[in-house]
Amino acid sequence: MQRRFEECRESVSVEDKIRLAFGSFDNALYEFGEYCKEAVRNRPQVYLLYRSDAWHSRSSMELVAPFSSLENMMEYLRRKKKEFRLTESDLEEFENNRQTQGRDENYLYESDYLDMLPEQESKLPPKDDAFYDKVFVYGESELSRRELESLPKPFDTYHVTDEEMERIVRETELEIRNRLGLNGCELIDLDNERHSEIWWEEMEKIAVRHGVPYRRDE
Repeated sequence: MQRRFEECRESVSVEDKIRLAFGSFDNALYEFGEYCKEAVRNRPQVYLLYRSDAWHSRSSMELVAPFSSLENMMEYLRRKKKEFRLTESDLEEFENNRQTQGRDENYLYESDYLDMLPEQESKLPPKDDAFYDKVFVYGESELSRRELESLPKPFDTYHVTDEEMERIVRETELEIRNRLGLNGCELIDLDNERHSEIWWEEMEKIAVRHGVPYRRDE
């Protein structure tokens, strides 16, 4: 039987091979989906632990150490709990929200997948001006992709959807109101130097939190 199969296998259609191997096309697609998920889960990641100021500003971020897993990083923080003056509440906040809050000196982490060899990027078609100049508004906060692309350290907004832009603007508005202690009747004054500085600082942190990448040097 095996010999006969070997002799005839070239004449067996792909469809029949799929049915023989998986039972049905739906089963084959399900197996492929599970394989892809497993491949993603098994990709190596790096976790970078940073120390920062009370507002998590990027300019204050100091790399503490890299880790190969979140578990290893949490174990390190537990061992350093006394030295870093961390409470159990701080550790819980860090594990759940990627950062500590309400401290003069905070801790946060960023993570990303490691690639053995970066994939070659295909040339992407250009977007029109309307895409970059579209303004997203929430409360007193306004933001366009063009502004994100024009920062001293510019973001790459090519793949940022309208929904993501709306979330970034909304969260920036709410975060700055909370940070400045403004009530519902008080307005954010972007002509005020302090308000403006905090607004851009919070917006940048939130954009990073939403996975907006910085533009690579050409």
